[in-house]
Amino acid sequence: MGNAITCELIREKQRQLMDAKQIDDDERRLFQHAVLVLYERYSSTWANARIEIILKNTEKITFCSGDESNVVVIQFDGRDRPKHEYERKGWGVWLYDGVVTAWNVIRGNGAQNAITYNGGNNNSYYNNS
Repeated sequence: MGNAITCELIREKQRQLMDAKQIDDDERRLFQHAVLVLYERYSSTWANARIEIILKNTEKITFCSGDESNVVVIQFDGRDRPKHEYERKGWGVWLYDGVVTAWNVIRGNGAQNAITYNGGNNNSYYNNS
């Protein structure tokens, strides 16, 4: 995998900026959020990725690896909470997200059509649809 974006790389940059007093405590949370984003996906995702952290003053800290097929932007939402959004998804992330979405739809429809107990009247079961 070689030069994948790692938690250690993000934490090291965070330490450098904190030591130089170039970011404040709030902006430090953006870097912590970036580490959480890394843990959401397989490490192979970050071998071909770009992570952009947008600070309060709109300065951008960028981490790059490989062909940058997965692009994530991390910034504050309107209420000073870190958020992330995929600007571009490589085929692996796209496929994984598609499977998760399909599973959630199937599971959701299954819950609506679940076999439920008929109130104990005659101990029979019925389909709720």
